Amino acid sequence: MTQSQNKKSARSARDDESYEAAANIRRPKNPVWKHYQQGKEMSARHWQAICKYCDTHWEKGVIYEMENHLA
Repeated sequence: MTQSQNKKSARSARDDESYEAAANIRRPKNPVWKHYQQGKEMSARHWQAICKYCDTHWEKGVIYEMENHLA
């Protein structure tokens, strides 16, 4: 393998690693979850939610609905 091929191969491996790392980055959990118990995962990034104060249940915790419930 030539020197330029080695550089290209090393660069390609770094690009693959950075792409995989970027794909695993998730948005931080919304602070409203401090007031809810997180149940089982219902779909990708959506969980059941249970209010810690009154035991109201949601099959899929939607942030704006959870915020309105606390208001």
